Amino acid sequence: MSVSVEYARGMISQLYPAVSWKARVNRMKPPQVLAIYYQAKEAGKFDKKKKTAEVRRDDGCYQMTIFEYLERTTGLNEWNGKD
Repeated sequence: MSVSVEYARGMISQLYPAVSWKARVNRMKPPQVLAIYYQAKEAGKFDKKKKTAEVRRDDGCYQMTIFEYLERTTGLNEWNGKD
C-alpha cells in the first residue's frame, strides 16, 4: 500500500510536540519522510493505544501519602481526620 508523502509528513510531524521538529519535517526530502514514516510505523509509534508503565508492584510496596507518612512517624491520626 502506497502512502502519500504529505500524509507521512503529517504523521511524523505529530510524533513530537516541538515546533522545531515540525519545521524540520517540513524541510525533509520525500524519501527521508517516507523512511522515517515506515520506521515509526514498524516500531508501533502510530498505534492508538497508549503504552503506560505499570506502577503497581507485586511485592507489596507502594508509595505512601503524606498523611500515612505522618501517621506512621508521629503516631498521630489527626493528620488525615481519623481519631
